Amino acid sequence: MDYGTPEEHGIPAQDVQLPNGIYGWWAPSPDAEVAVLLVHGRSRAAGWMYPIAAKLWPRTSVMSIDLPGHGKSRSSFVSYGFSESVVVRDAVEYLSKIQRKPIVVIGISMGGASAIIAQANYPSARVSGIVTIGTYTDIKSVFVGVCKTLGMPWAVAKPLLKLAGKIGGFNMKDNRPVDCVQHIRVPFLAVQGDTDELVPVGSAKKLAKACTSKQAGYAYYHGLHDEPSNKEMFAFVNNFVLAREAAAEVARFQGQMPAEAAPATGVSAS
Repeated sequence: MDYGTPEEHGIPAQDVQLPNGIYGWWAPSPDAEVAVLLVHGRSRAAGWMYPIAAKLWPRTSVMSIDLPGHGKSRSSFVSYGFSESVVVRDAVEYLSKIQRKPIVVIGISMGGASAIIAQANYPSARVSGIVTIGTYTDIKSVFVGVCKTLGMPWAVAKPLLKLAGKIGGFNMKDNRPVDCVQHIRVPFLAVQGDTDELVPVGSAKKLAKACTSKQAGYAYYHGLHDEPSNKEMFAFVNNFVLAREAAAEVARFQGQMPAEAAPATGVSAS
């Protein structure tokens, strides 16, 4: 789909090229307390995140990326968060170099899984918080649900999905978000639609309960799996970002994070 340019959505952004053929756009804001990294889900693209980006900019600086095999990025098999997490890592490193404010990562579905896996496997002190929206505890739970909907026995689908995993470079048993989230130390919020038709509805609660961060929670909005324009969903996300902004401002005034100094570390109390 063609989602249009950032400018068409009121966001003056510039194109960026991340390592290994990954496209993104970046809209800095000089008065922002935090930078936000937006990560879309499967079969979407950076533009899918415009409804969220347009509400956060210019209060925050915003970057949105195309994951491998999506949008303007290089072609690739989908690995449901595994190889995609490397791209999230690269995007965080890029943001860390071009600006000095803390980074809040917001990911929808597979994008949220990628964010969790990235911070677990490649922890960054620049990341000050993570929000997932409609993210699964493990991809197997999604596949099982889809099979039930299609009337396909899991015994038939399982070997096919194992083969797909070998081709795509993922294993249903490894790098499960529910396992990786146990290594997340920054504030974490799992959001999900209460009528999610793709990911088991209890996933947000399970992710939050598995997270060992001192600030971990979950919230449910009235809606389906992937609704970036949902006002109730955005309210939860916005409140989380506001808390990270407040924490960054407090740290800056306390001399822990001068505007021109080193980046903030993870879990400041809001």
